[in-house]
Amino acid sequence: MGEAKRIYGKTLDVYLCILTSENPIGVRDIWRALGFSSPSLAQYHVNKLLDLKLIETDFDGKYIINDQESIEALRSFLLLRGMLIPRLTIYSCLLYTSPSPRDLSTSRMPSSA
Repeated sequence: MGEAKRIYGKTLDVYLCILTSENPIGVRDIWRALGFSSPSLAQYHVNKLLDLKLIETDFDGKYIINDQESIEALRSFLLLRGMLIPRLTIYSCLLYTSPSPRDLSTSRMPSSA
């Protein structure tokens, strides 16, 4: 895996839009999804991502994420079913559901016979 890239602003929004889409996505789809003023603005940000090799085109000319590259901002997130979830959320759920030593000892409640 290559060095992590740093992107921000609308370029990051375009990257996240492509990342969370279920299928390859075109410029007009990005334009509509993000509410940009024109498709050329979406194309500008797509070109920046292509130059950084963060996305690539499929055989239909639509855009997909390049799995070989990553960006620094997403290192603390997991992609689960098209949703970005902070890693700390997952870790806190695991810690919350882990048994405590008190749970492993015998109960103080009298057992019913």
